[in-house]
Amino acid sequence: MLWRWTRRLALVVVIAVAAFAASACEDVKDYYTIDPTPVVYTETFTGSLAPGGYNSHPFIVSVSGTVTMKLTSVAPDSALQLGFDIGT
Repeated sequence: MLWRWTRRLALVVVIAVAAFAASACEDVKDYYTIDPTPVVYTETFTGSLAPGGYNSHPFIVSVSGTVTMKLTSVAPDSALQLGFDIGT
């Protein structure tokens, strides 16, 4: 009869250890996930654009992410309509 109690106690201990181990796994962080700091790099392009014409300014991107373009001035007539696009 003693072996039954020993067997039951061993089973309870195994279940308790398994429950404890399972509950400890909830807050595990993935240390291989990297949150890179955004890199801001500015390229300045200058030039003239004839009416009805176009210009192309290639640049190289070494990592994936967000690209922001900004047109700072149109002269001598800033009321002109101008298309602005980025492609791959």
